[in-house]
Formats: sequence, structure tokens, C-alpha cells
Amino acid sequence: MIILKLFAGLFIAWMLGHLIIRFFDPGKKLSAFEDMALSYLVGQGSVTLLLFLLFLLPIAHQSLIITLLVVGSFAVKMFYDKSGHWRNKKISFGIFSGFFLKRKNIIIVLLLIFLVSSLFIKISYSFVEACSKPEYAWDAAGNWTLAGKNYFYAEKYRTDKVVEELKNTVNSYPRGLSLMHYWLFWWMGEANDQWSKMIFPVELLCLLVIFYCGLKPARGQLGALVFVCFLCSAPIFLYHSTIGYADLTKTVYFAAGMIYFYRWIQTNQELYFWSFALPLAFTSWIKMEGRILYAIGFVLLLLYLWRDSKETLRSKIVHIGEYLLLFMVIGLPWQLFVLFNQLPGQEGWLSFSFYRFLEFHAKVYELLFLGGSWGMFWVLAAGTTLFFFKRQLSGRNFYLLAAILLFYGNLLFIYLCFSDTVDFMLLTFNRVLLPIYPVIVFNMGCVLPSLKIDEELVV
Repeated sequence: MIILKLFAGLFIAWMLGHLIIRFFDPGKKLSAFEDMALSYLVGQGSVTLLLFLLFLLPIAHQSLIITLLVVGSFAVKMFYDKSGHWRNKKISFGIFSGFFLKRKNIIIVLLLIFLVSSLFIKISYSFVEACSKPEYAWDAAGNWTLAGKNYFYAEKYRTDKVVEELKNTVNSYPRGLSLMHYWLFWWMGEANDQWSKMIFPVELLCLLVIFYCGLKPARGQLGALVFVCFLCSAPIFLYHSTIGYADLTKTVYFAAGMIYFYRWIQTNQELYFWSFALPLAFTSWIKMEGRILYAIGFVLLLLYLWRDSKETLRSKIVHIGEYLLLFMVIGLPWQLFVLFNQLPGQEGWLSFSFYRFLEFHAKVYELLFLGGSWGMFWVLAAGTTLFFFKRQLSGRNFYLLAAILLFYGNLLFIYLCFSDTVDFMLLTFNRVLLPIYPVIVFNMGCVLPSLKIDEELVV
């Protein structure tokens, strides 16, 4: 029974996200699977933001209110949706049919079976490992899961203490992930962090779907599937989908935003602009570092509008205003809460030292190849950029490289200028790198030349 309640909580979050995505996608351009994946990510962020805002009001039964509003709105939308979105939406299994219909030889079929089986095993491992034991990672339990339990018990027994619990943690981390735990606790009727950890494998699955759909037009079905499997090949990445750190959630939102940014500048469709801007804004509701990721997206937006966009000046200003407005709606409420309540934050002392430049790269080399479970990924990524440098600088690929360099520049700036944060950054360095990892894999998929079989199966 608890499993059914858990899925009900996840489904309500998806329904809210679906309503938001449908608002920005009235033409229903997204495929069914991509629609479901993006809707869940937007819904998860939105439901937690609504919970936070309702907690600040003297209103009881916040979760019940959200549920009734979402279900009611969804029912009205389905009733008036004469186009029959889900009846007419084609759920394509072209990954399989395309290969068998265009089959060249048994080797291609066996390769397909191997890739799909490998991906299925990895995703299954993520779900089983995440939900087979309670939260055991120290920072995850202390920073995210425990806070969710405190909200659950305060709302259940002392409703007047919920806002105090929002203030009483030892840092100013945004509460998006903790409130998602609370949301699922409320639905399950108990603070069961073993099952609420299903958040993370679901996020991983959503990212894989968005990654595949974003890469398929360029590489075809086989090529996109190869890079999805490659994305899951780094042990540290897959591991983080089984524990409760916020780094995986932050990574999923940032990577999804960057993929949709690439698709927006490729197609110039407004749907993809909002699909880029919404996840980037939600990173600031997951962790404090999300503000940097949001700023990276803003710099890329300005760079594209100045360098390649053919829009009118008015249209460019509108896009800038829309991007900033999303932060005001999603990220700013928490920042104001921190400011008004004087919650402790991470502050660094500016202490520039250029001599730390070589020291930084020496330590990074050690962390990447000796202390992190990345395998040969970083060698392959560097080789791709060097050997296909012209392709990297051409067209839309330039912006993926710009995103990677901006991310690297931020890490270097922190190390060179804030000496008191250096030890903490190096201690968590491999977690810090997680957001850029899917972007680099996606970049490799766009830069590497397509094989003949890829080109034959582009759809």
C-alpha cells in the first residue's frame, strides 16, 4: 500500500508539471516520453516551491490544498482538451522498430540488444539500490532527509512550528529537495526515507530520456543510444542516483536546461526556450551553487542573442526579461527568506593568489584520476575537443564549449580568490563536477562525426 501512495505523490507532481509544460507547449511538439520526463522535473520543482510558499502563510493542510488544486486543474484541462492529447500522442518505440526494419545484419541487431540490456541493468540497479535501504550518506541524511522529516513531524503535530523548522537548520541551503522528501512522506503517511529516495532514480530516468531525445536528431537512434549508455558508464554518476545528495538533482536540472538551450538555438522554437529557462531557474531552488549554474545559462543567453540571434531587439529584450523573471519567481523567494531571517550562509574571504593556479590543476589531476570513479572519461573528453576542434567551434557546438569553459572558469576563480573555501571545494570536487558531466557527454555526441549507420537511422 505504501508503494501505491508513493506513486500517487510522484504522479501528482507530474500532473502539475504537465499542466505547466502544456501552457508553454500548446502545439504539443514534445514526444510522449519526453513530455512525461520534462513534466516530472518541472512538477517536482513546482510542487516543492508551492509547499514552501504555503508554509509561509497561516494555512493548514498545504499538501491537501495542492493536491486538490492540481487534480481539479488537470481534470478541467482534460475535459476541455478536445484534441485528445494522449489519445493522439504517438508513443513511439522506434528505437526497436527502426533497427529491425532497417536491419543490415545480425551484428547491428545484437548491438542494439546489448545496448538496451546494458541500459536496463544500470537503471534497474539505480532503482533497486536507492530503495533497498534507508539513507546512509552522512551529508544527505543531515542536510536533506532529516529536514524533510522535521517538516513532516512539525506539520503533523505542531503546525505552528513548520516555519521555525525552515529556519532551524544549520545552513541556508534551499529547501527544494527536503520539501520533496516531505511531500512523499505526507503521501506515504510516514517518514520513510528508504522509499522517498526513489526521487533520484526517477530524476536519472528523466534525464536519460531528455538526453536521448536531444541527441537523436543529430546522431540517429543508434548513436543517441550509444551516448546514453556512455553517460551511465561513470560509476560516480550512477552512484549518485542511489543516494540522497542534492548534487544529482542539481545536475539533472542543469543538464536538461543546457540540452534544451542547444535545441532552442537549433530550432528557434519558444517551447525549447522555456524548457531551457525553467530547469536552470530550478537549480537555484536546489542548492546555493545553483545560482552559479543559473548565471552560466544567463551568460550563454546573452552571448547567443548578441552573436547569432536574428531576432529583433525587442524580442531579445523580452527573452532576457523572461529568463530573469523565472528566477524572481523560483529562486528569489528563498533568497529573501534567508535575508529576512538572517540564516547563516557560506561566505568567503577574497584572497587572490596566482601561484595557486598550478597547484589547483595538480590537485584536480589527482582527484580526477586517483580519487574519482571516472575511468578514462576525462581523457576521452579532452581528446574529442582537441582532435575535432574545428567542429567544436562551429555552429551550435560553440555554445556547449562555452558552457564547459564557464563552468571551469567558475571553479578556477573560487580556488584562486577564496582561500578559505579551497579545502571544502577539493573535498567535494568530484561531486562539484557532476553538473557539467552530462553536458560534456552531450557535447561529445554533437562534435564526434556520425558513423554511416548513425546517418542512415537519423529520424
